[in-house]
Amino acid sequence: MLQDFEKYKPEDKDTLNTEIKELRARLIATQQLLREKKLPVLVLIEGWAAAGKGSLIKEIISEIDPRFYNVVSPAVIPESESRYPFLYPYASAIPENGKLIFLDSGWMENVVRKQLRLEISKEEYKRRVRAVNEFERQLRDGGYLVLKIFLHIDKKEQFERLNALTESADTEWRVTPDDLWQHREYKQFMKAYDDFMEKTDETVKWHILDGTKKKAAVRDAMKLLVEKIDKALEKGRYTGEPFEEEFPLLKMPKLSEVDLSPTIEEEEYKKELKKLQKRLSELHNIIYGRRSP
Repeated sequence: MLQDFEKYKPEDKDTLNTEIKELRARLIATQQLLREKKLPVLVLIEGWAAAGKGSLIKEIISEIDPRFYNVVSPAVIPESESRYPFLYPYASAIPENGKLIFLDSGWMENVVRKQLRLEISKEEYKRRVRAVNEFERQLRDGGYLVLKIFLHIDKKEQFERLNALTESADTEWRVTPDDLWQHREYKQFMKAYDDFMEKTDETVKWHILDGTKKKAAVRDAMKLLVEKIDKALEKGRYTGEPFEEEFPLLKMPKLSEVDLSPTIEEEEYKKELKKLQKRLSELHNIIYGRRSP
């Protein structure tokens, strides 16, 4: 994916501005239809540090009705993952029917960074990739329109942008230690991003945009969004076949086949109950101490 990505060719600025203006008008027009058809839309914007994710979102939302969209940068604090599933911050942010939500980074960045920091094992990484695929299928099958965009820039471009930010006292705060770490380990991150995108590209496709060509990236992002909304409004919010999977469940007997003859003496019952209650209390203390959900 990223390894094979080809940069955009230069385009005429006046033509780009005209296309963007037309797409803005279409997006404004479809916003009322979203409300009428109760279509919820989730737009996930991922990408490199300093690629312009926030600026891209700002351009898309600049003229649409602020009552019917929201922009979220889900904060993942260390304690939250010990109390909730790792997808909780993103599941909590999904939009209401008829509204749009823009996620400024999301589950991809979360999983990739933890993998590269060795905070999760290889097996946990596989479980999280599977959980992401299941989450995206649930959104699709629940009638959500999901658009996933990755804003791509090369290492040289990233260096120039990070350097420009750090040279100004007004913007240096925007560059975090994580951003600098990502730049140092650019090749490692690219490999990790590629792996994640390839493994989560089945239900909801990834769209890679060239972050070095800002106007073209805005045009392409808006075009993707408008066309996908138009298609969903035409075909209905439920698109694609519901995902079916066979789970290896143990075969259970019918109620009529259950043997109800076994009995237990009252004294033995009280003894066993007391033992189990004590163990349950011990486990409760352990779980609470570890903040395990």
